[in-house]
Amino acid sequence: MKSVRAIALSFVCSRSARAAAVTRSCRIDASSASICATRLDASAIRASSAYSSSCRVRACASSEPIWPVSAVKRLLAASSFDRVDAGAEPVELASSAIADAAATRVRAIRPGDPDGCVSGGIRVRSNLLPWSSEGHSIDRAWLRPGCPRTEDAPVAIPETRYAKAPDGTSIAYQVIGDGPVDLVHASGIWSNVEMMWEDPPWAHFLERLAKFSRLILFDMRGVGLSDRGPGPPVLELQRDDVGAVMDSAGAADAIVFGGARAATMAMLFAATHPDRTKALVLYAPVAKTVSTPDFPYGKSPEEQGAFFQRFVREVGTGQNLELQAPSVASDERFVRWWARFERLVASPSAYEELGRIFTDVDVRDVLPAIHVPTLVIHRKDDAIVLERQARYVADQIQGARYVQFPGQDHLPFVGDADAIVDEVEQFVTGRGPIREIDKVLATILFTDIVDSTRRQAELGDRGWKKLLEQHHAIVRGLLRQSRGEEQDTAGDGFYVRFDGPARAIRCAQDIVESIRPLGIEVRAGLHTGECEIVDGKCSGLSVSIGARVMANAGPSEVLVSRTVKDLTAGSGLTFLDAGEHELKGVPDRWHLYRVVSERP
Repeated sequence: MKSVRAIALSFVCSRSARAAAVTRSCRIDASSASICATRLDASAIRASSAYSSSCRVRACASSEPIWPVSAVKRLLAASSFDRVDAGAEPVELASSAIADAAATRVRAIRPGDPDGCVSGGIRVRSNLLPWSSEGHSIDRAWLRPGCPRTEDAPVAIPETRYAKAPDGTSIAYQVIGDGPVDLVHASGIWSNVEMMWEDPPWAHFLERLAKFSRLILFDMRGVGLSDRGPGPPVLELQRDDVGAVMDSAGAADAIVFGGARAATMAMLFAATHPDRTKALVLYAPVAKTVSTPDFPYGKSPEEQGAFFQRFVREVGTGQNLELQAPSVASDERFVRWWARFERLVASPSAYEELGRIFTDVDVRDVLPAIHVPTLVIHRKDDAIVLERQARYVADQIQGARYVQFPGQDHLPFVGDADAIVDEVEQFVTGRGPIREIDKVLATILFTDIVDSTRRQAELGDRGWKKLLEQHHAIVRGLLRQSRGEEQDTAGDGFYVRFDGPARAIRCAQDIVESIRPLGIEVRAGLHTGECEIVDGKCSGLSVSIGARVMANAGPSEVLVSRTVKDLTAGSGLTFLDAGEHELKGVPDRWHLYRVVSERP
């Protein structure tokens, strides 16, 4: 009788005080497929078969079957089969006594089998214990159709660390792999850096990214294991979180990979910090969600409203998989897991807040300011992000490459995920040299003392000089607090560069209020746009626009361009329409907005 010694055979003891993975070595008879192994309770596990290629596996130690798939894979490996693939049959309950007990059809593939199939198959029954007492995942006894994972080694959850954002918010991240290039990845709203490893296809997706990079994976603020922060998780703060995670992980620069709603954050980071962005990968990106007369590429207000209401109503139930991932929406086991995942990502009110922020955001003016190699990936029939929305992003970024795959799934790790990773790998490892960056996206603030000539005449030169010294000291102190970078002073005014518009607006408001006790008033104007860097300072048309916006402001008024308003969606700032204006020396008419003071 031919027999072979199997490699370490893992199974779970259901009678132990706590579930624990145990290992035994056993002898397998390839002809009769009989197995004998000693368990903790000394019971025997047996498998019998009418065919050499098919057997029914049950655990005899308990009234409920408890054999994990990893053990079956090893059984097959020792019986001349080289892998186990998921079959097409739906999951069925093995027992009503255990809700998570399930049976799934798998097929054994012989080496060299031309059609990849054999008659019969192995029906595996197991209770589903996803984690051992040591914190490592045990291969599940269910295999979702299309699951690419065939290795039987347990998947360990990488260590979760926390980066401190500039406002003190803790951002959860992990580092996986040791490849030659840093790849910073956020998957958007659907993110929990520990729980995502529970899903084999998702783990496979991440493991593949880590094979050619040092993968830095993080949860955006407000979701998963990251803090919400002291205020709403607006785009500017999300952008800052990317840099904080990179700093904490020791990445001076990186390729930034933003999935879905994280793509907006990635685009803003690349435009603002091109010196830290080697390249940009965007999956299902959106520049603006809702269509307007000047932007016909989004969803109609009615479509977005209906989607938003359904999203808020169904979140936490798994039902929205019909839109997020139609190919697995009928997989009851995955739907249950996804519902739990949704509940552990964020609360219903947090989802609603994030949804409103993403609905209102508008980064169209950011796209032309991106000057790093960019790859845009999208699936043609994605119902969450429409084809025209993703194509618009690619069309507006100079030199961006647009790659479209077939499919309806919005979640990148569902469906043909390997095709997506293949494209990312080729882009990351095979791109040409990166040009030196001399342009950045910046928010420009100009301030000016109102009626300065009259006040100078009233005070005299000495009094005016003393007043200016007080004015400058106050302004510079506020700039330090708000991370504003002074570019120049022109007599009684300041020209300042910020990396975020909301911070710039609040600094301008603080300047207006803090200067008033000196007996003078200032006005402020802001614009966000692409700037050329000359001798370390911003220059170009965006700077001129900022100065012209300020010139239209009244005493103690903060006036901003439409771009600034659009980029601060969800920040809590309030604006009043100030109408269209002609800006001296600047083409076209410009829509300006007056910032409403937050102070009584």
